[in-house]
Amino acid sequence: MIEFDDSLNVSAIEETTSSNNNNNLSNIWSETINNNNTNNNSTQDVVLLHSEDFLELYLQKCSDYSIQKPCSRLIKEYSKLKEKGKRMRHLILNGNCVSMFENRLQNLDVFSICDTLEILNTSFIVSCDLSYNNIGDSGANAISRMLKINTSIQHLSVKSNAISERGASDIADALKENHSLKSFDFSYNSIEDKGGLKMAEMLKENSTLKYLNLNACDLKTSSITLLAIVVRAHPSLRELRIAKTVMNSKKEETVVHLSEMFKVNEILRSLDLSFQSLSDSGVTVFFQGIMMCRTLTHLRLSANCITLSTDIISRFLENPNCALQLLDLSANRIDSDGGKQIARSLIKNKTLIHLDLSNNNIGDDSLTFLSKTLLSKNDVLKKLMIADNKFSQPSIQAFHDLTKERFDIEIDVYTYKTDQTYYWTRKTTPLKYEHNVDTKEEQVAEIEQLLVSCFADNVNPMTNLDRIVR
Repeated sequence: MIEFDDSLNVSAIEETTSSNNNNNLSNIWSETINNNNTNNNSTQDVVLLHSEDFLELYLQKCSDYSIQKPCSRLIKEYSKLKEKGKRMRHLILNGNCVSMFENRLQNLDVFSICDTLEILNTSFIVSCDLSYNNIGDSGANAISRMLKINTSIQHLSVKSNAISERGASDIADALKENHSLKSFDFSYNSIEDKGGLKMAEMLKENSTLKYLNLNACDLKTSSITLLAIVVRAHPSLRELRIAKTVMNSKKEETVVHLSEMFKVNEILRSLDLSFQSLSDSGVTVFFQGIMMCRTLTHLRLSANCITLSTDIISRFLENPNCALQLLDLSANRIDSDGGKQIARSLIKNKTLIHLDLSNNNIGDDSLTFLSKTLLSKNDVLKKLMIADNKFSQPSIQAFHDLTKERFDIEIDVYTYKTDQTYYWTRKTTPLKYEHNVDTKEEQVAEIEQLLVSCFADNVNPMTNLDRIVR
């Protein structure tokens, strides 16, 4: 397993590196990828040359395309790193930051960037974030051409752009040939069913992708079904996100295919099925299918219609085969009986670390039972989201006592006592990335950690990319 140090600043690496700097995240994954070339001095010289040429070539391409205003953020970040004797490793041009909010990338801007990456094939740029811009199908075509040639980019995000089925088809064709990209975030692009089918077809030939996010892409039943069938035999995919689809009345049939994945696939660790309007019958079918699964560790089922199916969810959590570490059941219709069933299952469960039951209809008795269970019968759970349920005095007092006794558990409610009365309030969580400056250290660190995990020989799912940019 590859070790990494979270305390390091990984936004860039020094031009001169030492063989003893093995804890630097960038060096770790670079050595893993290029373990056959670490002693090749001529290759290193070419990389340094390309690093110097990058900005010059980018500006030349802007001139070729008659772009009057080159991307100021790119120029600023590159120049700032160069002054420090460092080179750019992450091309972070998300359109929802302050410097780009009113200057989001258009198709023409993407042409110049992709041409630069295509010509230089720069081995020092390992991630590219083009999310929240105005990139359409012609921009996607430029990205696809770049992906067919560039072998250095490991993480690519085009989240929340204007790419349709045609652009998805171009990128999918490129990924059939690209074997270096490990993480691809295509969420919030309306590629619809045809685009989803193209992505599924791509996975038949791409055997290196490890993270695929297709949330809110307007996928329908046929594309989700094909994705499920293809992923059964996929040799590398660890995390699949297909939340917010537009499945039709054949949801249960589709859910069967999704559960069948885990009867064959031993690589996939994380699945997101949030915002699907799944009924109790669909959820029951899914859990019946994964009852013998020993590999699924992260499951997100928020914003569905779960009520009575908490019975089979509880039985799954009590199952010795259960390997779940994270279970998200937020924003469902779980009542007091369901809440108590989940709480009772935690007595036997020894794997669940993160449980989200917020925004349900769990009553006071069940909340009290849950807190007492965590106080005396379960010491495994470390994070509980329970806000916006039906708290009253007994349950608030129970959670107040729990937080006084167990300091190792993080709970999203804050309790306090005033004049013999207990109160609770949701803990205010500050936004991870307030867009008052541009490149965030956390943003870069998340990408670096994800890249390290791509090459690590472990069973953990990929880093949550939603935390990179909010």
